[in-house]
Formats: sequence, C-alpha cells, structure tokens
Amino acid sequence: MFHAVGLFMECGEMGDALLLFDKMAQRDVVTWNTVMTQLVKRGDIDQAYSLFLEMPERNVRSWTAMISGFVQCRRPEEAVRLFCEMEEAGLRANE
Repeated sequence: MFHAVGLFMECGEMGDALLLFDKMAQRDVVTWNTVMTQLVKRGDIDQAYSLFLEMPERNVRSWTAMISGFVQCRRPEEAVRLFCEMEEAGLRANE
C-alpha cells in the first residue's frame, strides 16, 4: 500500500493518494511521513500539520519535515516552537 500512496503522490494524484491513505487499515510511520512530506512540498502546510498532529508515532524525519515546512512557508515562529517540542519529546535533530 505504501508504494501505491507514494506513486499516486509522485504523479500528482493527491486526491487519490489521500483517499487510499484514508482507507488503509494500518499505516506505518513511513507512510505517514510520505503523505506529510508531499503535502509540505505542495505548500499545504496546514493540512500537513493536521496530519502530523494525528500521527500515532513520530520519528526525527516526521519532526524535520514539519519544521522544514514551516521554514519554507515563512513561519519561523512555528518552526522554532516545533523544534523545542521535538527536543522536549527526547528527540535530537540529526545533521
């Protein structure tokens, strides 16, 4: 399923990708990150952040995608806040 979601997104079929994502019975952190990262790439930072908040599990990549997204969308205060939250959660940024 992950490959199909990623493929739909890479082909610009965001609606189909999100529909498939919504119908998935089980989603791993990689699938969540794929959808969130593609939303960030498309400039839909608010939808990406909503998805981030729903994630049952986050890793450094999840946090980094959202922090980078806020920076790219010129929302530095939110990026800094999220960075601090990441560190409070016990995660360290990688290079």
